Amino acid sequence: MVRESKKYEELRGFRTLFPDDLLIYKFISDSIEDVVKKWGYLPIEPPSLEYGEVLTAKGGLSPEQAKELFIFKDHDDRWIGLRFDLTTPIARIVGYNYESFVTKMPLRWYYFSKMWRYENDPKKGRYREFWQFGIELIGSSSHLADAETISIAIKSLLSLGFKPEQIKIFISHREILWGIISNFIEDQEKILEIIRLIDKKDKMTMEEIISKIKEIDENEELEKILSEILSLEPMEFQKLYDNFLVKIKDLNDKTKKAVENLNDLFNDLNIILNEYEMSFVLFDMSIARGFDYYTGIIYEVYIYKNNKRDGGSILGGGRYDRLIDLYGGLNTPSIGFALGVDRCVESMKELGIKIENLKNRPDAHIIVDISINEYLKSAFKISEILRNEGIVCTITLNKYSSWRKMLKSELEYADANKIPYTIIIDDSIKQGKVIYKDMNKRSQETIFIENIKNIFN
Repeated sequence: MVRESKKYEELRGFRTLFPDDLLIYKFISDSIEDVVKKWGYLPIEPPSLEYGEVLTAKGGLSPEQAKELFIFKDHDDRWIGLRFDLTTPIARIVGYNYESFVTKMPLRWYYFSKMWRYENDPKKGRYREFWQFGIELIGSSSHLADAETISIAIKSLLSLGFKPEQIKIFISHREILWGIISNFIEDQEKILEIIRLIDKKDKMTMEEIISKIKEIDENEELEKILSEILSLEPMEFQKLYDNFLVKIKDLNDKTKKAVENLNDLFNDLNIILNEYEMSFVLFDMSIARGFDYYTGIIYEVYIYKNNKRDGGSILGGGRYDRLIDLYGGLNTPSIGFALGVDRCVESMKELGIKIENLKNRPDAHIIVDISINEYLKSAFKISEILRNEGIVCTITLNKYSSWRKMLKSELEYADANKIPYTIIIDDSIKQGKVIYKDMNKRSQETIFIENIKNIFN
């Protein structure tokens, strides 16, 4: 009787990362880790699951984002959920352990991990299960902390091979928009709604956004200012200051402090970064960031084409001075960013950024009749020589009915896995020799074992 089996496809928005994919992810992780460790950041890995109330705490997510949570009841009838980012779990961790952390602040942490969001329309670069590399700088309200995270973001992008003519980091300040809108509207929920609409500049026309704003609260003067903001192109900070910020900075305390904060930030960036690194930076008034927990400096990285943002953001971050307070940590100003690794990979491919020296296969495959102990012992002796030299190699694992069948199957294996060299052990091993085969050139020669490592130099 033939047993029936069924094939199952992956869940929508989820995917398998094969070795070639994961090697690229590891390259990204290793490259950025090398940058952040030099700035004193240490690794952290919070749990994947959190209580539902932690993920949905008021002041953290917008209503739209709350709908994207993976939340369910466990066997003890508790609402729990998969983390959608690591900023919220880290805020919970710091809040819960506040007394033990407060004297160690500012904390500098980094992570490379999986997140989950229930995207309504999962597609390339935007999955329901995705990877992020991020940093959090917790416990400092200094504008130097803002400048530090932005500088690390730029240096990280450089380490991956991005150039300023390809991508830009767009900076703004959440309190400028809040200050402008609050000058005309008192209702905080309405202010948040308008900020969320402005953040959709790339998805909606200016007319559509203004029309929606009118539905929330009709005010001609506010609409005029917001129309001007939406029409502004990203530009250098000083130019935008002269063209716009100087007109609104004295509207109220919020706008005044925000513009002062930006002045300090750009002064710091000009001290920390060189001219080339600064050419990544543009100021964009329409950047608002989706999460409601942001309170100050915010920034996003996009591919930059024809003087405008293209596609989804590669990296996003900002200041969240009140989030940790929600979880018991008093007065804990913080800032951080997260790079979307999946989008970063797609962007690198789109821009033709090649990753050099990415080893995604063994250097050599040793072909040996494993039924002959003497030959097998020699194979492992050769493999040890090669591995001690940093040469990656594999060895035949299976028995074959004939030498010819073994040679055919093992060479096909090497070809299929694009292994460049094979080392064949036959009777010549008795004279201390092996057959060395270049799989690309289809050439071979017999060499002494003591010379074998030289062919890989």
